[in-house]
Amino acid sequence: MDWGSIAERAGFANARAAQAHWEVALSSDSLASGADITVQDFILLGEMNRRALP
Repeated sequence: MDWGSIAERAGFANARAAQAHWEVALSSDSLASGADITVQDFILLGEMNRRALP
């Protein structure tokens, strides 16, 4: 994956931050229950969070 591009699109400070957040998302309880997340979902969530912040 191109973490630099993902970071830019999702609003993370850098590629390392995007990758760390992705790893947390993959290990979350919601995913353990069978939910599935795609890179596109991850980017959209990042974009929504960025818009919600003042």
